Amino acid sequence: MIYKLTDSPTLVYKLFMFLITEYGCKLITQNHSNMGLMFIYQNNYAKVGVVFDYRDNDLRVDLVRGKDTQYYSDEEYWVNIKPLAHLVIRHDSNYDISKLSMEGRGREEYYEVLIENARVLQQYGANFLNGREWI
Repeated sequence: MIYKLTDSPTLVYKLFMFLITEYGCKLITQNHSNMGLMFIYQNNYAKVGVVFDYRDNDLRVDLVRGKDTQYYSDEEYWVNIKPLAHLVIRHDSNYDISKLSMEGRGREEYYEVLIENARVLQQYGANFLNGREWI
């Protein structure tokens, strides 16, 4: 697929729809500008932040413990907010976490990286999203 900035919100919404349909999340933040996008999903136990900074070509999926934890907060990072890669490594220590990052990739690879982030969250995230696990 050819990457277009204008496709970003639609792609994120479609790929992370499982958070709404399977885990009762609500999309509480949906910001999109010429700088990037931020989607925050929340249920009774957790939040998931999907952030793409267009200028820095940086895609990030963060897991937030507790619905009352402020996202994004430097004070909370590494305590109640952690990157998706930490959850994945906990379940598969041999996983190549570079698959979750845009680092060293061109924008044309955004779609594949986004798909992989959604896939591993769906594969490994059930206990986190149901409030039974923290990393």
